[in-house]
Amino acid sequence: MEAVIPAEVTVPSLLQTLCPINEELNNELLLDYLDLIDEQRDQAYIRIQNYQQAAARYYNSKVKQRRFAVGDLVLRKVFTATQEPDVGKLGANWEGPYEILEIVKNGVYKLKNVRKDKPEKNSWNTMNLKKYYH
Repeated sequence: MEAVIPAEVTVPSLLQTLCPINEELNNELLLDYLDLIDEQRDQAYIRIQNYQQAAARYYNSKVKQRRFAVGDLVLRKVFTATQEPDVGKLGANWEGPYEILEIVKNGVYKLKNVRKDKPEKNSWNTMNLKKYYH
C-alpha cells in the first residue's frame, strides 16, 4: 500500500499511471516484511546491549575502588542525623576515626569507634568511608 494525498485520488500522478498498484504483490511484500520483524527486533536488541556494555565499560574505567583491610583506620561521612546540633555549614564533614572490624562483603564493613572503643550497630558502605592517615 502507498499513502496518497486526496488530490491524487481524483487525478492520478505520473507515478500512479506508470506503476499501477498490484495488490497481490503488495500483500506478499507485507507478509515477507512480517517474517523479518523478529529478526530486526533481535538485531535492535543486540545493538542496545552493545551500547549498554560500552557505556558501562567507560563508566567503570573511571571508578576508583577503595578497599580496606581489617584493622585499617577510616573516617565516616557525617549525615544530618548524626551531625552535632548548632554547628551549621561549618561543621565537620567526616567523623571518626573508626577501625575496620569485619568485612561483611565486598565494599561493606563493620566499624568500631576508636575513641569510645565501641562497635557500631550498622555496617557501612565504601562510598561513606575514606582512609584515615594519622
